Amino acid sequence: MKRTMEATFGRTAVAAPDAVARRARVDRMVRAHFGLVWRYLRRLGLSEADADDGAQQVFLTFARKLDAVDPDRERSFLLGVALRVASDARRAHRRRRLEPEAALSDATDPRPDPEQALDRQQVCALLDTFLEELDQDARAVFVLYEVEGLTMREIAEALELSPGTVASRLKRARTRFESAVVRYQAEQPTTTDSRVHWATQRVKDGSRA
Repeated sequence: MKRTMEATFGRTAVAAPDAVARRARVDRMVRAHFGLVWRYLRRLGLSEADADDGAQQVFLTFARKLDAVDPDRERSFLLGVALRVASDARRAHRRRRLEPEAALSDATDPRPDPEQALDRQQVCALLDTFLEELDQDARAVFVLYEVEGLTMREIAEALELSPGTVASRLKRARTRFESAVVRYQAEQPTTTDSRVHWATQRVKDGSRA
C-alpha cells in the first residue's frame, strides 16, 4: 500500500506543504477506515486476496479524487467506492464460484488460541454462507447496518439512496437472511447451536430501525 501511495503522490526530496497535507489526509483515512473497507468487501463476497486488492483500489481512488471529497463525507465516499469495487469484482468472477467457506480474518488477535481460532473461522464461514443468500443491493445495506453498525442515515448517504430504499432493502435482507438460517439449521441439524447463534446475533438483536 505504501509503495502504491508513493506512486500516486510521487516522491520528492522536499515535499510541498500541500502535498504533505494531502498525503497526511490519505494516511489518516487508511488508518481510520482500512479495516472497515476490507471487512465490507469481504462480506460483500470477495475472497481475502480480492479484498486486499479491492481495499487498495478504494484508497487509491480516494487519493486521486481527494479534492472532490468533502471532509465530512470521507467514510461515505470510501464505502460507496467499495460497493462499486465489489460489484465489479463479482462480475469479473461470475464464472468462478466464490468460496463461502473462506474465513473472515480478525486482525485484532494475531496469535489466537487454536480452538478459538477454529470457532471464529467457523462462525465467519457461517455468516458468509448466509450472506450469499442475499442479492447484492440488499446485502450492501444489511452488512453496513447489522454488521458494521452504521445508522440508516449514514447508509443512505454512503450508498446514495433514499431512506425509504434503505429501509425496504434492509427489511428484504433480514427476511432472506433469517430464511437462510432456518433452512441451514434444517439441513445441518448437527451444527453447533452456539456457532449459529453468534453468526446471527446481530440480526436477531437488530431493532434500531
